Amino acid sequence: MGSSRGIGELERDLGKTASSLLKEKKARKAKSSEVRRLQRQIEDDAGLASRGIREAKDALRSEFQARLSKISAILGSLDCIRNRDLTFATIEGGMAVVQ
Repeated sequence: MGSSRGIGELERDLGKTASSLLKEKKARKAKSSEVRRLQRQIEDDAGLASRGIREAKDALRSEFQARLSKISAILGSLDCIRNRDLTFATIEGGMAVVQ
């Protein structure tokens, strides 16, 4: 009778151990899944950040090009004004000689 009781206790202990092992295995699997999920999230966030940086650079580049175009147009206008003033000065100088 003692050996039956001992075997029963061993079977119970074995059942508890197996149950504990299954719980641990499930917990590890859950942690592993969580780690993979977090890694994907980090990679996705990094991708979004780099895309945002690229978009910001592109926007700044476009704005810079637009400002350069405006400056170029203004310089062109100033050059035309200078040439006109030189022409008028030449004409005025020629008229002064004629008078």
